Amino acid sequence: MLGLLPFLLISNSGKEIGLVDLEYDKTYLSESDLKAYVAYPSKVEYHTNHEKLNEGGFYNTLMLSFGDIKDSSKATMEFLISEKGESKELSKGIYPINEIEGFINNFDGVFGVANVNKLGEKPFFAKKGFIQINELNIKGVKGYMDVTLVNEIGMTIRVTDNFDTYK
Repeated sequence: MLGLLPFLLISNSGKEIGLVDLEYDKTYLSESDLKAYVAYPSKVEYHTNHEKLNEGGFYNTLMLSFGDIKDSSKATMEFLISEKGESKELSKGIYPINEIEGFINNFDGVFGVANVNKLGEKPFFAKKGFIQINELNIKGVKGYMDVTLVNEIGMTIRVTDNFDTYK
């Protein structure tokens, strides 16, 4: 679904992140088990966009992509963070997960999706949690996430970790 958004992508940085806390069917996995499911450390890229609104102001978006999309044996996650504002900057702060049904267009909050092929073909969608943006500029993005993702048959993944493209 997020593959329909390539026109939004303006800036890019490829750094590494370790996703350390994965919950699958309410069972925590050890770090060695985690490596079987998630590219560890995972590559993180970010892209920003600023859409000018007819009524004034902007919709500012940040796309965070974790994992190597070309390596289908590992997990990938993407989060779209969006906020309406007066300037062309996404604010620092905490963005709650929004359950979005239908088209993704001009919303405030976070939409997320993960593909974990070793756990089946069904994608996982962000159900609850938040992403905190501590720093965002032309050089990188830094923050924290605590996100629970669920697929349509009820499997659950929980990811809690810091991310930092400055490293």
